[in-house]
Amino acid sequence: MVFFLVCANISPWPEATAGASPRVEVKQGQVFLDGSQVTASPGEKSMASLSPDGHNLLYLSRLSDTSLKAGIYNLATKSNQLVELTEDFLQVTDLDWLGNSKFALTIHVNPSMEIYSVYSVTTAQSIGRYYGYGFIVNQARTKILYIEAPPHFSQEDGPYKLMLNRKVLYIAAQGVSIDNSVAVSPSFNQIAFYETSLQNDASATLVVLTLAKNRVVSKKRFPWNELMPELEWDSEALLKIGDAAKYDASTGQLHRK
Repeated sequence: MVFFLVCANISPWPEATAGASPRVEVKQGQVFLDGSQVTASPGEKSMASLSPDGHNLLYLSRLSDTSLKAGIYNLATKSNQLVELTEDFLQVTDLDWLGNSKFALTIHVNPSMEIYSVYSVTTAQSIGRYYGYGFIVNQARTKILYIEAPPHFSQEDGPYKLMLNRKVLYIAAQGVSIDNSVAVSPSFNQIAFYETSLQNDASATLVVLTLAKNRVVSKKRFPWNELMPELEWDSEALLKIGDAAKYDASTGQLHRK
């Protein structure tokens, strides 16, 4: 799943007041903006959200089990543009704006594979695809972090990789998986995750990477033979590991409670 994405049918805008963002809702299969219906085409609408500048409204429109479209409603021209999506996009799990000129769809393929497909708002054409799972996008929408795994139910046993904008950041050892619980600091310069053995998932390792100019400059590994609590960066230097421990990036030390 991709973080920072709008996943609900009703966007959490406040009630419309002077200067407030418009209220976006999906009701009876259509999209409404401040109570006024802005779509009327056939198809069940979902995942509606405004662009950061408030000029366009993005949504999905499902006509049937084999027909899915992405819709863009322009608030200035009051016109809708629909993008036909191909068969491999039928299980869209998330939809998000990447700035004001691009949007992205997350498509479920199988347990070890999702597609993160980026589209241009201007041309309504796909301008890039990323293959993996656990997609995380930075606040500026310029960096895409994800895990690349061997294909599900295949005979391939290649290593798991942590990727940043299609470039390899980290390669796990053979027979070791990267858990889908990656935590990233606000600057995207500190990354923490668990590794587990494919033969013994009770044996885990906490890995903390430090980046500079999108390259790994420091790698810390800590054995973790217990439950794997949620990882969360409290700040650029402090990683909370549930209630079990804290990692201080300024010293490289793990402090267990």
